[in-house]
Amino acid sequence: MAFQGKPIPETEGGTAQTSYAAGDLLYASGTNALSKLAIDTQQGDLLGTNGTIPVWKNGLKYVYMVDDFLTTSIRSCLGWQTSLSVGLVSSNNGSSIVSTNPGLMSLATVTTGTACYMLYNSAGNGSILLGGGELHIKWVSKLNNLSDGSQTTILQMGLGDADATTAPVNGCWFEYTHSVNSGKWTINTSQASTVTTANTNTTVDTNYHNYEIIVNAAATSVSFKIDGTEVTNSPITTNIPTSSGQCVGPFFKFQQTVGTNSRIFLLDLFILSQILTSSR
Repeated sequence: MAFQGKPIPETEGGTAQTSYAAGDLLYASGTNALSKLAIDTQQGDLLGTNGTIPVWKNGLKYVYMVDDFLTTSIRSCLGWQTSLSVGLVSSNNGSSIVSTNPGLMSLATVTTGTACYMLYNSAGNGSILLGGGELHIKWVSKLNNLSDGSQTTILQMGLGDADATTAPVNGCWFEYTHSVNSGKWTINTSQASTVTTANTNTTVDTNYHNYEIIVNAAATSVSFKIDGTEVTNSPITTNIPTSSGQCVGPFFKFQQTVGTNSRIFLLDLFILSQILTSSR
């Protein structure tokens, strides 16, 4: 079939485009539809995705951080810190590394009964105020031992603002201990210490899993996923910290409240990405 003077439709083997500029990239913007992505004018930017279509990752609008914990420093690539004096934090835990999980941050309780520590990306109360654009944090981790009545541990992981033995004043996180929700994960949000907690149907085990927390652009909803599937009672839409000064950062806290046998939590990979609503 001829299309004289007209662009050839995609379904006929064409592009449906009538003109191109230097550096334009073709991509599928929908079913049987092709669009153009113009070359980015910011030198050195990387080609990435916003979850739907390809985009140029301009640092003025796109925030992206990844840590595979391959260095020998406990601070690793992103500058993780701990200010608590109990517990052991080490990087590249050789005895726990397997071929499928290169690089590990090991958090181990000490044999004094109670240990709690937090890794966070910014000193103080964190460096991110939610509500400035959709935010994703993802990580791969596992517990070596489950909590029980004789060796009781509490694990919290997500976004938070404090390195204390209590829950974050402001934050969004997964939490586990054996005596709550029958040993299944709970999901939590907190604003100024007012907490919303919801039970999931996902039982905690000692395998590696992929965890994800997604805060929508306006920070009116927080979704929680495990291995790519949204957990029961997610998303949470209440008590999400958005007020001035309620800044958060990624954190992982592992506390032993009963028992003296050391327990270990392993963090294998961490990714943070955000698309700012307004470019800087």
